[in-house]
Parts: sequence; C-alpha cells; structure tokens
Amino acid sequence: GSFSALVAGSGPPIVCLHGFPDNRHTFKYQLPVLVRAGYRVVVPVMRGYEPGSVQKDNKYFVRNLAEDVLSWMDELEMPEAHVLGHDWGGITAWAVAALAPDRVMSATTIAMPYMRNFYKGLLKVPLQLAYSWYAHFFQVRLFSDLWLSQDNYKAVDQLWRRWSPDWDIPEGILEGVKKTLGQPGVKSAALAYYRCFYDRFSDEGRTSNKLLSTVIEVPAMAIAGGKDGCIHKRLFDTLMNKRYFKEGLNYNCIDDAGHFVHLEKPDEVNTLLLDFFAT
Repeated sequence: GSFSALVAGSGPPIVCLHGFPDNRHTFKYQLPVLVRAGYRVVVPVMRGYEPGSVQKDNKYFVRNLAEDVLSWMDELEMPEAHVLGHDWGGITAWAVAALAPDRVMSATTIAMPYMRNFYKGLLKVPLQLAYSWYAHFFQVRLFSDLWLSQDNYKAVDQLWRRWSPDWDIPEGILEGVKKTLGQPGVKSAALAYYRCFYDRFSDEGRTSNKLLSTVIEVPAMAIAGGKDGCIHKRLFDTLMNKRYFKEGLNYNCIDDAGHFVHLEKPDEVNTLLLDFFAT
C-alpha cells in the first residue's frame, strides 16, 4: 500500500525506523550526516503513525512491521539496505534481519536489545519490570488510551523525561510527537503495537515471537544509553549475547545518555553509525 517516507541522497540505502511515542523526525540529526556521507536515506512513517496506514483489523504484529519494511524497499527498488531502528523501530530492524537476511546489509538498533530470551533477562534484571510498567499498563484498553491523551498528552512529556532523565528536551520535539499521536486513529494504533507484542496465542503472535528468537545472520550493531529509563542497561548487557549474532555484534553504550541517545548525543551516535556502515 502507499506509505510516506522522507527519501534523500544517493548511494547504499539506509532505512531508518522510528519508535514510540515518536515520529520520523527523530532521525533529524542522522539524516543530513548520512546523506552527506554518501548514503540514500529512507525515513518511513511506521504503520499506524498516520491516518492512511491505520489498520482496521489492528494488525501491528512484529511480522507485519517487518513485511512493511520489505515492501517499502520493493517500492523504492532497493534489493538490499542497511536497517537502522530506534525503540520499536529497533525491534522491527531485528525482525527484518531475521525474516530476510539476504536483503539486509546490516542491522543497527538504538535503545533496543535483541529480544531473544527477554523473559530470562527479566529474571536477571527484575528492575526492568518496573521500567516496563507502561507496556503492561497498555494492555488495559480504553483506560490507557485515555491516560495517554489526557491534559494534551502530558503522558508523552512524562515518558520522555523518565526515559531520558538528564536531557533538557527541546519543546518542539514533544509538540511534534503530540501532533503525530493526535491524528485520527494514531494513538490507538501506537498502543496496539504493545498489545500485539504480548499476544502469544494467535498465529501472528506466535510467528512474530519466533522471528525474535532466531540467530541474526547479518552484521549487527546496538547502541544503548547508560541512563536509559526505559530499557535498563543491565538488560542490554544480559541480552546482547554474541552467540546470537553470526556475523558479529558491535555493542556500544553511551554512558551519559538516556533512551533518546541519538537525539541527546548525535555526534557520538553518528560517528558510530558511519564507522559501522563503512566496514
């Protein structure tokens, strides 16, 4: 189907996938740098983050998200691409690598560990359960939808501040995110990602979970923020096990950054990206 994306530059393609609660502008500090370095950069609007891609059947399973990326690549005539994702975009990046390794030149995630053994990881880092309270809360339909949007989406400010505790977030960013979520159908779509993720029973739920428990067969990089209030640093340390990465894993933690590390420390993140893509 039709999709919206910012496409800029020419050269080897990099697809940049945003997360929650966020929008494609999250890559504003990466886009110009990657284009200048000689890449073709594609920054799509993730499924459900604009009224035109809100799904009537509420299908926001990881497998659907990965298939979206491949069909966008088809539409743009890209046989292969580097895939870079933040937060939910990161989960999607791992899933694309698992689904179609022959089309993924490399997979890079920001603030999102590989989810294999996620539940075992929780046992080792029980504090993560407190960090992930919102994901469980989002299972409570209606109530969580109201919570997210009340007081002009005050919850967005709260989540960003908790997830990036030491960052003075520029006003404009949060306003933009609220505008995105305020479009018809988008808020519920964004929450449906979490509901689909915890679905272990339907066929889609099962195949999606399987996708996140394979061995990654493409070169991989993960960038974490040491002060991430969404994903505990120790969970990263536990889950990012080199055994699951056939072509190697390049794991970097930027100590004094939070969940939105690519916005907080763009120069450090961009250097890591350019070095990795060039190898």
